[in-house]
Amino acid sequence: RTCNITSFAHKLFKKYYNNNEITKEDIFYYTYAIFNDTKYEEVYRHDLRRKLPQIPLARNFRRYSAIGKELFKLHCNFNSAKEYKLHRVNTKLPKNTTPLSFIINKNDITIIIDNKTLLKGVPLEILEWKFKSKTPLEWILDSYKENKNKIKPQSCNDPKIRKMFSGYKFDVHKEDVISLLRRVTTVCIETVRLRNELSGLNWGRQPNFDLTSIDRSSKKTRKIVKRKQSNVTQRNSTLADSLDGTKVKL
Repeated sequence: RTCNITSFAHKLFKKYYNNNEITKEDIFYYTYAIFNDTKYEEVYRHDLRRKLPQIPLARNFRRYSAIGKELFKLHCNFNSAKEYKLHRVNTKLPKNTTPLSFIINKNDITIIIDNKTLLKGVPLEILEWKFKSKTPLEWILDSYKENKNKIKPQSCNDPKIRKMFSGYKFDVHKEDVISLLRRVTTVCIETVRLRNELSGLNWGRQPNFDLTSIDRSSKKTRKIVKRKQSNVTQRNSTLADSLDGTKVKL
């Protein structure tokens, strides 16, 4: 494993919060919490399209880091999450019913699994957490839909592979998908709860200080780079003088 938190950032966080016990892992979870904060999406939504993300320094570092750790473990271990108690209804629906789709009601959401099964009682609060205008549950439903397009011979010469990928049937995975939807429902509800807690925390006034004072080695690095550049410039000028008035055979 390679840590992606630089020593410069580590020194900055320890100096700003006046706490030498802050670890790089704490900063990682803090950043994960910041990215899940709804305030961050509002403040930096235009900057994120043009440049690298900016990380604000919030007041309560420890609380942000703790929430970020909880969110990270929740998202990475969604397969082991507790299944949410969704009410399963076995019934007969019309043949033209769209399988693996959403029905948003007044009080909850109903998921149409197929023309035989419904899942009722999905809380409306899951709609508060979306990726590109879709909830995690909707992404799951889309990924398990049967594709009518089959792999053509010109795309793959192996008939076994074509048959394997073109013969996908949802019924084979139906029970696993229902279990996955219940677990991800739990993940969505917990994520919304933690994100709401983050939105209630105040960043406070952002500092305005010289970042180069955090790490003196950055100035030394700049001097070395300038020295190298000047040496290269001198060598180029010397080479140009030596070639001036001479013919070079290529």
